[in-house]
Amino acid sequence: MVLGSGVLFAVNGTVSKLVLRAGLNAQQLTLLRALGAVAGLLLLSLVLRPGVRRLRVTPGSCRCWSRTA
Repeated sequence: MVLGSGVLFAVNGTVSKLVLRAGLNAQQLTLLRALGAVAGLLLLSLVLRPGVRRLRVTPGSCRCWSRTA
């Protein structure tokens, strides 16, 4: 993951400059990047099946709920 994130970070500036020069404005580039992140995270969640390792929070396991009213 570290190697992959390093490569993507290195490529990010060049790709952003090319996209901006192609005619997209900063808001459109931000939207495009956010949609790409959503698509990537959705793909990862489908591949890794996070539901199997999902944490369950019950009233007795944290101090989220007050027992005294």
